[in-house]
Amino acid sequence: MLIFAVPVHCELSFSELHFSGTPDLLSTKDVLVAETIADMKLNLNQTLTVSEMAARQSISASYLTQIFKSVTGRSPMDYFIQLKMQVACKLLHNSNMKIKNVALEIGYQDPYYFSRIFKNI
Repeated sequence: MLIFAVPVHCELSFSELHFSGTPDLLSTKDVLVAETIADMKLNLNQTLTVSEMAARQSISASYLTQIFKSVTGRSPMDYFIQLKMQVACKLLHNSNMKIKNVALEIGYQDPYYFSRIFKNI
């Protein structure tokens, strides 16, 4: 059985991406990154690869990684994992869900793997 304490203040040093300017002035890169992040949020319970994320935008995985990192400072996969861990943190802190159920909720089939990722982040 997996048991570990969740800190009272389970906060990640991770902030939402904010674009300056109006939508009309956003660059193509900004729009691609924003759309990718929106897709990540809709699919937090899935296991997405960078290739799948890129295919949804009709671009290559290497180009997505390049522009994503230039806009956010993180790789797409790091960003996706951080989003998942934010949700996990909220679920663990605000509910009585078991760790295995939290893991399943955010797309991790293996609760042990989830706990290792959670502890590392």
